[in-house]
Amino acid sequence: MRETNKAFTDLATRATDDGWLEFSTEKAKIAPATFFERYSSALGLDKNYQLKLVEDVADVKENRHQRFQLYW
Repeated sequence: MRETNKAFTDLATRATDDGWLEFSTEKAKIAPATFFERYSSALGLDKNYQLKLVEDVADVKENRHQRFQLYW
């Protein structure tokens, strides 16, 4: 994933060198459950891949942190 990927240019404020995306809170209202379906091709993944939620926690500031596992 590169920061110049057109599918994410308007949604993310930046992409780190190791692939983390920082989404703009004003522009990106993406449900985690549909993120993979909507953007899998932009991430270079085909229909054989599945993204499954493995952890969903809120921190003390009420920010939600979700961890997903990619399966093929």
